[in-house]
Amino acid sequence: MDTSIEILTDATTQELYIEIPQHIREELGWHEGTQIDWQIQEDCIILSKIEDSTILSEESRETYDDQAECEIYEIEGWDY
Repeated sequence: MDTSIEILTDATTQELYIEIPQHIREELGWHEGTQIDWQIQEDCIILSKIEDSTILSEESRETYDDQAECEIYEIEGWDY
């Protein structure tokens, strides 16, 4: 299974973005419209589902921050 993703460019806006692989979205139950929070910790990006969009706290997040997974999923071209 390929565990790397590539940074993409929106053809219209020229903004950079990444696409979360389908198998990860399915495992987490994330779909279009799911609101996520992101944090940078050392050389990892931590994505967390925001359970209540009006409250952003540790208690309101479903965190997918398993350290082993953090080390596996690398973003090609990411400049730390």
